[in-house]
Amino acid sequence: MYLETPQLFKDLMPFGGQLNQNNRWLKLAKLTPWDVLNELYLQHFCVSSGLIIKLCRLIMGLMIGKHILKMSDRQVVGHFHESPYFQYFCGMDSFMSGVKVQVIHPSLLSKRRLRLGKTYFEHFETEVVLVLVKFGLVDGKTVMSDATVVPSDIEYPNDVKLMNEDDRWKSAAYFRLKLQNREKFLF
Repeated sequence: MYLETPQLFKDLMPFGGQLNQNNRWLKLAKLTPWDVLNELYLQHFCVSSGLIIKLCRLIMGLMIGKHILKMSDRQVVGHFHESPYFQYFCGMDSFMSGVKVQVIHPSLLSKRRLRLGKTYFEHFETEVVLVLVKFGLVDGKTVMSDATVVPSDIEYPNDVKLMNEDDRWKSAAYFRLKLQNREKFLF
């Protein structure tokens, strides 16, 4: 059994850097279609420009972990720096504690969501979420939305505009009823 486990983080972990093969992140790493996601991911970047592009497995691993753990971007990046299993899931081959150099800034996740757009996440959903639901790692019934994907013209209940529209609608309904039933209303 120990011969099959990945040899990672030898300096950090005892017993030759053996990781528990039954860990959920190791199991999920085997199930995730990384090649398909990477191919779709690289279509949104110009590889020949010489810019440094964060690996697809790192970005998508953090986004998957965010939804499984129900964390914010900041929390999932913090969890990434704390957990060797989660770092393995995200494609790291050595432990990065984040003390000297932070591997990724939380704001990069929202920037990548904006850049990749709706079509990428539709493919992401079909490829990954179905696997997660199939193996019972996510509910599949609960929807978590991300503010960077939702349009910004949403009206919230505390908006003055929404309350004014409600008052206008009530007044209009009142006057319609008053005209229809003029003899029933007394002032």
